[in-house]
This record gives sequence, C-alpha cells and structure tokens, in this order.
Amino acid sequence: MPHDPNRFDRPLLITTKFRAPSGACSLVTRERLLQRLHAQRQRRLTLIHGPAGFGKTTLSLQWRQRLQDAGVNVAWLSLSREDNPLDRFLTYLVEAVRVGDPTLDVDVAAQLEAHPEQAASIVVTELINAFEDAERDFYLILDDWHLIVERQVRDMMNSLLEHAPPGFHVVITSRERPSMPLARLRVSGELSEVDASDLRFTVSESQAFLCDLNELKLDAAAVHSLWSSTEGWVAALQLASLSLRNVADAPGSVERLSSDLHDGVATSFGGDHHALGEYLVENVLDLLPADVLDFLLATSILDRLCADLCAAVSGCNDSQRMLELLEKQDLFIQPLDEHRAWYRYHHLFAAHLQGRLERQSSERKAQLHRAASAWFGANAHTDEAVTHALAAGEAERAIELVQRDAMWLVQHSAMSTLRELVLRLPPNQLRDRPALQLAIAWAHCLTHRPVQARESLALAEAELTRRSLRNDVLDPDKETTEALAEVRVLEACVRIYQDEVDGVEELVRPCIAPDAPYRPWLVAVASNIFTYVLLHRHAYDDAITLQALTRPFHERTEGPFSGVYGRCFAGIASRELGRLDEAASTFRSAHALAVTGIGRHSHAARLAEALLGELLVEMNQLDEAARLLQDSRKLGVEGGVADFSIATYVGSSRLLAQYGDSAASNDALDEGEHAFRHLGFERLRAAVVGERVRHALLRRDLDTAQRLLMEAPIDAGVEEVQASRAAPSSQAIEWLALSHSRVFLASGRAAKAQTVLEPVLSAAIEGRRLLLEVRVRILMALALDGAGRLDLALDMAAMALRVGLAMGLRRSFLDEGSRFIEITQMVHERVLANQLPRAPWGSTLPALGDVELLGRSARAPDARPEAPAPEKRAAALGTAVGTLKRRETEILHLLARGQSNKEIARSLDIGVDTVKWYLKSIYGKLGVTTRATAVLAADRTVRFSEQGRKA
Repeated sequence: MPHDPNRFDRPLLITTKFRAPSGACSLVTRERLLQRLHAQRQRRLTLIHGPAGFGKTTLSLQWRQRLQDAGVNVAWLSLSREDNPLDRFLTYLVEAVRVGDPTLDVDVAAQLEAHPEQAASIVVTELINAFEDAERDFYLILDDWHLIVERQVRDMMNSLLEHAPPGFHVVITSRERPSMPLARLRVSGELSEVDASDLRFTVSESQAFLCDLNELKLDAAAVHSLWSSTEGWVAALQLASLSLRNVADAPGSVERLSSDLHDGVATSFGGDHHALGEYLVENVLDLLPADVLDFLLATSILDRLCADLCAAVSGCNDSQRMLELLEKQDLFIQPLDEHRAWYRYHHLFAAHLQGRLERQSSERKAQLHRAASAWFGANAHTDEAVTHALAAGEAERAIELVQRDAMWLVQHSAMSTLRELVLRLPPNQLRDRPALQLAIAWAHCLTHRPVQARESLALAEAELTRRSLRNDVLDPDKETTEALAEVRVLEACVRIYQDEVDGVEELVRPCIAPDAPYRPWLVAVASNIFTYVLLHRHAYDDAITLQALTRPFHERTEGPFSGVYGRCFAGIASRELGRLDEAASTFRSAHALAVTGIGRHSHAARLAEALLGELLVEMNQLDEAARLLQDSRKLGVEGGVADFSIATYVGSSRLLAQYGDSAASNDALDEGEHAFRHLGFERLRAAVVGERVRHALLRRDLDTAQRLLMEAPIDAGVEEVQASRAAPSSQAIEWLALSHSRVFLASGRAAKAQTVLEPVLSAAIEGRRLLLEVRVRILMALALDGAGRLDLALDMAAMALRVGLAMGLRRSFLDEGSRFIEITQMVHERVLANQLPRAPWGSTLPALGDVELLGRSARAPDARPEAPAPEKRAAALGTAVGTLKRRETEILHLLARGQSNKEIARSLDIGVDTVKWYLKSIYGKLGVTTRATAVLAADRTVRFSEQGRKA
C-alpha cells in the first residue's frame, strides 16, 4: 500500500487498544468474584493483581460486561511497554474515555502537542471536569498496568484518582501491586482488591473449565489431582487441557501430567517460567503441524495481529483462516474485536515463542521485524514502523521513516510527536540529514525553543553547504537550493518568534508569493513572515495584499497551520486600519480553518481565538469574547508570536474587569508577566504594564501607577517615540507613552501629557493607524480638558467618537474613566444643538444613539460603564450558583464560614487536594478566582433574590 500522509494516525491501531478481548468472556464465569466486585462497585479503585496466566484480564472482561449490561459506561485500555511516554499514554487515555462514553466532551490532543510540559495537568483537569459534569458512574479499565514504569504516568494516575469525582472508578489489572496510595484508599473504604489467592480456580471452577468448557472426560479425582498440581493456576490448567485433548486415555495420563505440571508450576511461581516453557514445547508446540508452528513463531514479534500484517510478516496468504484456527484450538490467542479482525497472544505464550525464535535464528527475527516495519510504514503508522525498524537493527530505515513524515507533522501542528520520534533515533546518524534537521528546527522554532532550533539549523546548513561544494559543483541542484532557502526562512521565523524583524526581509524575500519557485509550504511561511514585517512597518494594505497573493499557496500546503497564521496577520492589519468588522470576519475565517482542518481545541484554533476574543472585548461583545479568551489562555507560553500573547492576557484582563472581578483580571496580567519572563517579549511587558497602570488609576492609586512606570524597562519619551517607527519596540514605546500620559493627567500635569501624546498621534496619522489614532485622540481630549481648553477638548473628542463609533470601537471610550464619559455627554448635547463646527472627518456623528448611550452610562468615578446592572449580574450569578454540584455547594457554605481547606477536608471527610479541585470548579462556574470573591458572589445572589421576593 502506498504511503498516504493524510492517513497518518499518531496512536498505533488506536481502536484495538480500546476494544477488550472478546474471546476471553467465553471462559469460566468467576461468579464468586463478580459478586464481590459488584458489592464493592462504588469504590474508587479496583485492583486485580497476580502472576501471569491467572485470568486477570478474563475477570476484568466479565466485570466490564456486567457493568455494561447495567447501562454503565466503561472504557477499556490495553497497555504495552511502548505506552510509557507520557504524551502517548495520555493520548490513548483520552481516546479510551471518548470510546467508553462518546458524549463526554474531552479533546486535548492539540493541547498536548502545544504544551507537552503541561500534559498531565491538562488531561487531569479536562477529565475531572468531564466526569463532574456528566454526573454518572464511569469505569476506566487499565489492562496490564505493570507494563507502565514511567513515573510521570504513574503520578498522573495517582492525581486523577485523588481528585476525580465520586462517580469515577478505575479498574487495574497488574502482575504486581502498583505504587499507588493503596493504604489510604483501603482505610477510606475506596479500594477493592483481588489478588492471586482469589484468582486461583477452585475445584469446582477447575471442573467447569476442564470438563464443561474443554469437554474432557475426567472424573472428580482426576480434576482434583490437576487442580492440586497446578494450584489453581489458570494458564497451567489450560496447558493441561491442550495436552489431554489429543490423548486417547485422558484419565490415565493425568497422574504423569500432574507431576510434570507440579514441577513446572513451582518454578514458574518462583519467577522462572523456563520449566513451564519446556512443558509447553514437549506437550503442545511440538505436536503442532509445521506450518502452524512456523506461523506462531513468525508472528510472535507482533503486539497485535491482523490478517494483512501476519501475511506480510509470515508469508502465509491464508492468515485470517490461520488466526481463526488458533483461536478455535485455544492456543493462547484472543480476538480484540467482535469482527475477529485483530488478535493478540497471551504475554507468556508470546514471550516463549519469541525466545524460541531467537534461539533458532536471530537473523530471521530481524527479517521479521523488517517486514513488520515495512507493513506499518506503508500503512502510515510511523511510530510502530520505527519501533520494528530499530528492533531489526536498521537505524537508517527508522530515520528515513521519521524524515518521511516529519514535515507532515509540523504542518499539522504535531511538533511534540516529531520531537518524541527523533529522541528514539541515534543522534550521531542525524547530522547529515538536512531535510530532517530542518523539520526538527521547525518543531523547535514553532514551540519557542530558539536555541535548539538554531542547533538543528546549523547542522542542516553545514551539510547543505558541503553538498553544494562537493566535487567543485558551483551550481547546486534545485533540491539543495530550496533547502538552503528554507534555512534562511527558518532563521527569519526564529527571529519573529523572538519579536525581532531586523534583517528578516533579506532572509525571506526570495521565497515570498506570488513568484517564488519553491514548494507551497515554504512560500506560504515566508510570505507570512514578511507579512509580519509589513505589520511592524505599518504597511497594512501591503500586508493584506500579500496574504491575498499567498492564499493559493496556503491552500496547497498539507496542513492548515500556515493558512491560519496568514489570516490572523491579515486580520491584525485590518484591525489597525480601523476596519474592525473586516478584522473580526478574517479572524473568524482563521478560526474556522483551524477547527475544520485540525480541531476545535487545536493550537491553531487558540491563536485565532485570542485575536478574535480581544477584538470582541473592544467591540463590547463580551459573552462571546469570554468563551474565546478562556480557551485561548490554554496556549500558555507557547502562544505563537507576541501579538497572540498580548491579545490573550490583556484582552482577558480587560474582559474580567468588566465583570467586576479585579482579582481574576490581575491574575490574567500575572500570567502575561510570566509569559514575558519566559519569552522576553518587550511588547507583552509594555502591554501588561500599561493595563496595570490603567487599573491603578481607575482605583485612584497614583503611587502604584507611577511605580509601575518607573520599573518599566523601556523609556517612552518624545525622543524615543520619534526615533522608533518601524520595529516591534516602537509599539511598546507608544503603549508606555499612553500610560505616561494617563499618569500625567492623574497628577494634574495636562501639558506634559500633551507633549507625550503628540508624537504618538503624529505617528498614528502618518501610518494610517486609525485604531491607535482614535485611542490617542481620547487621551488628547482629556489632556486639552485638563489644560482648561474645553472647546478644543470637545472637538477632539467629537473626532474620536465620530470615527471610533463608526468603526465599532466601544470599550476604548467606556474604559477611560468618568471624565471622558462627561465629555461624551457634552459632545452629544452640542451636536444636537448644532454647536460643534463641521469636522474635516465628516459631517455629523453617525451613531447618535450610541453617543447617547455613552452619556447615560456616566456613573461614580470608580464605576464600570456598561458593566451588567446589579440585577442582571445577580441573575447571572444565580444561574451560575444553580449549576454547582451538591458537594460544591457544601464547600461554598463552609467557605462562607471562614473554614480553611484543611478544615473543609475534615468536615467533609475528603482530601485537601480534592477540596482544591472542587474550589477550582467553583471559581470557574462563578467567574471568580479567590475564596473571598466566590463567597461574595454567592452572597450577592442571595441578597438580590431576597430583595426580589420582598419587592
């Protein structure tokens, strides 16, 4: 089958891992154990542990069937050693949950790609929220947990067990007692445990297994002899049934068989399965037809088997019939789905077959792995193809496989998947692989790892240069020329991800649309990078035109990531030009492209959400903005270029301030400050400082505002504004200049405020930056008013209102303080009385109704114009309080009494960490971030409800 990159499926054969083996259910029903499990079904953890071959999987399957028959949702996850990497395990875990209950809204794949360092926290939080919202029992069965040795994975499961709501239950099968808080769970009555002594067959169960299921003609004494010699070990009893099936005198053979089994079982229980393996050879395998034995040996290297895969590995063209034959003969094989398409061998059986294969011919084993790698590679399962290639000792093939899909992964925003694959490859064999090094550099660059990106770039460039000069060839081939061009584009991308534009145009100019002769991805990304440069030159029309020319290249890339970025940049250009509706439409288009092309929770979708959410805050469309910005904050410190981080944190802060939650508003700015420390974006720091200054002045805290500006790392005087016109730092200087003007106004130095604002206004007019111009004119109106020049102030305000309202601006007017609201009232009155002169911008104000609304919004100096009325806010809070679960309501009442987390935990007999998780859910539902504001919100709801009843 030819490789189709669109079929790349990151998890291996993903559905088979979530389908429980169906054949095992036909074994002896363990009714005594099932009744015990049913009686203890509400316990948080069910642990089924014992040595190999004790029927742990069979029991869990039967328990699963009972639960499903009762209408309970159950997820199944079969584990293997390859599932130890945290992000791989988490991806499988989430998918298993979704298969178990498709109605649960859990989608974290894109977040895991974007933020692998936060993976465990993201998954635990999402699952807890999903289970809490579902308000019904859910069981997660993890089969073969002993194969998971990675501490991060185990810690994550412990955290999930600790914090999940009461309806979430975990069932674990393992060969050993896992490192979990078992003692605490047992003391609290949350542990149900089934061990080896429980799993051993009783005499009656042995009778049912040997005589009823396997139809052996044995008397009670023979059954008792076999049961005694095997000590009830299911695997040994199955070996006995296989041996006796082909013996003419089964009862007469039991005595010798019991003796052999007793010796084998004794050594096997001691941890050495050699004796049982010898028994298996003499009594089972050596009696099989040669073609069946050869098929077993060849396919033993596979974790899971299907007919096509087995045919490719073993050469058996009738593999489906062979698999069904093995199942019919009970040769330790189990079907993994109801269609009998996928199977697996019992671990003990597979291990013995693999050992026998290795002893017979290590070369053949390597050949089999090569064949398996070829099949997986052809079927677009790169992960498993790499695993088998490395097992065959073919590192070069493994490298080729990763290189083949590397750029597909990048273009689909799967950077952490690529990095994980690369870590499995021998690093010394990657140095002369420029194509792979370039893909690795992209993965590092797009996740803000500039040092690692440049290391890969240096390796790629050195090899490409060596190739271009080899044999004195002065005219390198097209492929090498394009790769060297990509090196330059990548360096440019690293720079803009550090918010730098110096020298970027020279790096990307040969690759931009529409005439560049390179592949679509390279042209699309280069054009995006140059668009970013144009944005900082304030050449907004040119930026929009370039993106229009680049659209055909975006459409021809394998993934939508570059197209989302391009539309976001075009939207920023429209926004700065004052075309807010056009900007919103472009951001929505970017978001739709990301959702349909990658996913609703993808990294690319979050980028568009950040820009659209911030814009909608400005346009006073707060409800939609709240949803978008809450989602975009999940980007964390890997949120693309600086513009996305600024939109996320400053937009969120402005939004939360409108809802009266100053603590949450400040938390958003704290997150922005953290992102600045990690990324070094001066523009982000300036934006955060500016928003903090505005908050301080609105609460009349001039000292704090002055201190914040003194600590700012950038000067924002007249000279600095005039000197810096076409670099990202110019925007930071301008924003801080606006903050300085606000401080000057608050301290009674209106003339100084004018002096600072004038060069910013000139720069805005010169660059046709209408959005900035309107915002500066608002402050300039306040400065003129403060200088006693009211008529000029009203003219300036009228200009700002006329243009700003027409283009959709709202919050810039509403958030500048009560004095500007008063000025707005005066403008409205004078316009109605025809007392304002005709302005050069147009004739009359186009939205008198909006101006009147602004005038009516004037309140006390510390009020928030346009914030919801108390009754509406109370109604909203009432709705939010109504969504709290019973346990959350109990915790809220205890909060109101002033109890600490420890006191609440003692009162409700739960863990302190569990209290913290409930608090997080309460805060989210009430739209608050602190204990005090949660209590206040609930109290406010009660008070308004009481007032309504009295009225």
